[in-house]
Amino acid sequence: MVDERADTESRVAPEADAGFGADEATEYDANVDEAELLYRATRRLSGKVLGTVLGLLSGLALFGATLILVIKGGPNVGEHLGLLRNFFPGYSVTVGGSIVGLVYGTVTGFLFGWFLGWIYNTVVGMKSAD
Repeated sequence: MVDERADTESRVAPEADAGFGADEATEYDANVDEAELLYRATRRLSGKVLGTVLGLLSGLALFGATLILVIKGGPNVGEHLGLLRNFFPGYSVTVGGSIVGLVYGTVTGFLFGWFLGWIYNTVVGMKSAD
């Protein structure tokens, strides 16, 4: 009796075992060249999603850092963090400044994440065009 499972496992693409791309066809095609496999492995990033994630993280980080320094108190509260007012008009190390910092951090993080995703997609596009 022939073991059909052993024959099937040899035809399954390696990424199917790792759980990546499980929703796609996973039969191994010997005719697929390395460039196509590389393109499949390096999918395009969504600039909006990356920007949203980095925006929320950076906004919440600035918000939290500002509030921690306000709660901590002291003679020179947030002397170094207060230098951000040079880049973010209206920001200060106060409770109100933490809200302003949340907005500035979110917008700046979103723009950085979107730009990073655009650069990544451009490089992947150049590599797949070769």
